[in-house]
Amino acid sequence: MKRFFVRLGRFFWSWGFLKFVLGVLALVILFYVEEDSRGARTWADTKARWEAKGESFDYNKFIPPPVADDQNLAAIPLFKLESVKDIEGRSQLEAVNLQKAMGEDYPHYNLPSLGAWQKGELPDMNNLKQVIASNYSAVFKNGKPPDGTLAQFDAMYPFVADFLAAASTRHRFRYSENYYTLLPPVFRPLGPITMPIKLSQILSLHAVLALDHQQSDLALEDIEASNTLALGIRHDPSLIGGLVALGILAVSHSALYDGLVCHHWNDVQLAEVEHALGPWNLLDDYRLSVRSEAAESVANLELYKKLGSRNNLEDWFFDSDRSVPFVLWASPPWPRSLLKKA
Repeated sequence: MKRFFVRLGRFFWSWGFLKFVLGVLALVILFYVEEDSRGARTWADTKARWEAKGESFDYNKFIPPPVADDQNLAAIPLFKLESVKDIEGRSQLEAVNLQKAMGEDYPHYNLPSLGAWQKGELPDMNNLKQVIASNYSAVFKNGKPPDGTLAQFDAMYPFVADFLAAASTRHRFRYSENYYTLLPPVFRPLGPITMPIKLSQILSLHAVLALDHQQSDLALEDIEASNTLALGIRHDPSLIGGLVALGILAVSHSALYDGLVCHHWNDVQLAEVEHALGPWNLLDDYRLSVRSEAAESVANLELYKKLGSRNNLEDWFFDSDRSVPFVLWASPPWPRSLLKKA
């Protein structure tokens, strides 16, 4: 056994083993050089071919232009973006005022169902009223509920009146955020983009209750405000933005369908609805969403490639007092050809 270990030690200290190690290192280096070169050429050819067809992989070109504050519904205090800490201690932007206004601090409960207009199902008004009465009791423990479900709903969401007043004069929606920072777009917080879905649910419930109380003008204001949200968010440079816009549109159509079936709308109101829905072109919106998502992915990968070392990854993607996960730390740099495939 002693003789075996002596021979093994001599082997590791021999010129033959050193030549073997140097040969392996040379092969690895050649592999990376070749793959990086091939990947760069392939990406340049692919990019040129698609750009010749009119496509663009420049993320900045998909960012919607700024909107003047007096026209921008997102400029009101309700949508102000504030820096908050997530559960892992990292800072990100959130619409804190909107979260509070929509009852983030309320006891946990679910918003009542609006039915399924796609299947021809109207909201169950009896169940809806019971759920809202129960929610009101959970929010205002011993308070005497006001007469009428609409009044109870307004008491739980007092921001709706001011929001509708602002929406009547501001017909565009764009968050005032820096869409492309030094961080990759994939790390943009999605909370501000997804939260308007719940807001549209609140507005649609408000509209259904307004119709039940013979206040079709108020219900139309709710629907048009939801439409303004969706029209703005559909231009967000991400696939999530497009999906959220479709979600808002689908939710708000519950109240619209309810008014149609129950003949609540008059001719003037129907003309207003038709005008509000005029800008929608779902195929164009789909193209914008998938193209901006592709450009976002390219921007992310380009930044990963630029950062390179694990030290840079730790500085950019993790807090200074936290370590890089072992899988990321132990993995070697990716060749550019693999990045292009990703």
